[in-house]
Amino acid sequence: MSRLALGCSLLFLSLRMASHVHAQTPVDIRDLKLRDWEPRSMLVSGTTNVLKATFPVLDVHNHLGGGKAMLTPERVARNLAEMDAAGVQTVVNLDGGWDVRLEETLAALDNAHPGRFLTYALINFDGIDESDWTERELKRLEAGFRAGAKGLKIHKTLGLGHRYVDIDARISELGRQPYSARRFLIKYQDRVLFGTDTTPSRDAYRLYFRFLETDDEYFDPAGGHHRQGFWMIYGIFLPDDVLAKLSNGNAKKLLFGLIDATSGH
Repeated sequence: MSRLALGCSLLFLSLRMASHVHAQTPVDIRDLKLRDWEPRSMLVSGTTNVLKATFPVLDVHNHLGGGKAMLTPERVARNLAEMDAAGVQTVVNLDGGWDVRLEETLAALDNAHPGRFLTYALINFDGIDESDWTERELKRLEAGFRAGAKGLKIHKTLGLGHRYVDIDARISELGRQPYSARRFLIKYQDRVLFGTDTTPSRDAYRLYFRFLETDDEYFDPAGGHHRQGFWMIYGIFLPDDVLAKLSNGNAKKLLFGLIDATSGH
């Protein structure tokens, strides 16, 4: 190779290296936008795909909507398919409402698919200061339970004095402190219920199972509900006896109207 050709080759290589170095120049972190904050761990760790929970799951906190306009046969069938794919036995729907809406919701869910759904009624707080409000709502609730409602949902805005708890939409927080979360759930294993607060989705359920059952590290929890932050979480690998209580054992002690979907009892 001639000196000229060698010189040109070295110059070209130098320019390529300079271009590469320039492209890799780190951006000042003070200019980094929060929406771009998605750090990736360089540590290679395991990934466990938990397709179905170890124990049949009772999802005690969900919002499927109410009324026949919302709960079409197609929508209900889609929810059931997602539940079946993830091994979820029963979902508690907290959106029953009252009067005609409640009756339509019970017809579309509880009555059409025994054992798969438990619909809760709601109280109409409109006119709560009126003299006949209490009597009116009592009659409405009585009619709702005669129609088949399995419980009553009181929204948390009315008070948080009694703290029977569930884990719905909270794995983002729990998974950031896996040691403390694991100790807490083991200590209070008789007082914690499984819930998602998310429309039935096999992928969302499987993310909950991965959090509860495995020791996987640094994975994205957004698919379990929605993005609540830009952090990752860690699995807490609960013992089987605790998993059994959280999955369905504790709920069976509390839920009214629960039947085995396979036997009808």
